[in-house]
Amino acid sequence: MSKAPFKHLTLDDGSGYIFRAYFAIPPRSNSGGIPTNATFGFTNMLIKLLRDSDAEALATRPAAEAAFARLLVSPFQGFK
Repeated sequence: MSKAPFKHLTLDDGSGYIFRAYFAIPPRSNSGGIPTNATFGFTNMLIKLLRDSDAEALATRPAAEAAFARLLVSPFQGFK
């Protein structure tokens, strides 16, 4: 068995973060009028998560891809 590349990997729900950021951050938009508050808030949340945790890597996935998370994590932590 090969050695794992990271001691701690954080897997988060990207869709949930984007949803929260869109409604939590006051409206922002770029020069073309496209809303950017979700992108701004999402990025800030991920930066805070990395700073506050001992994770060496971060993976984000859409909530619709829960099967992917089960595939990725279940062999290691019994994810159901």
